[in-house]
Amino acid sequence: MNQFADQPYLVNHLSRVLSFRDSATALFMELPKDHTQYILDFSTVAYLSRSFADQLLLEIHELEAQGKTVHIENLAPDLVDFLTEVKRLKAQNRKGISDIELRKVQSWEALEKALII
Repeated sequence: MNQFADQPYLVNHLSRVLSFRDSATALFMELPKDHTQYILDFSTVAYLSRSFADQLLLEIHELEAQGKTVHIENLAPDLVDFLTEVKRLKAQNRKGISDIELRKVQSWEALEKALII
């Protein structure tokens, strides 16, 4: 076991531009699994895409579900606002999913009848 596993693991090598879901996934795949706390230093980051932000929040959620903690530090104020809005929209969309009406039909004809008003 890693003697430093109870210490926060610092990630401070992020690019200025973070654009892709795969980049967020790769970032979390690089984290050592034996730590319980991670610090992501965003001091060098100038831009986050919506897809990167969405995947970042998903990856953080998955780690938190395992009892781990992720801290985002030194994020520019406009990016804090952006990430907060993405988080709000994710929560809002997740809530709305259960409200979608789903119907099972036996045939195309039954589907056409269900759709004709």
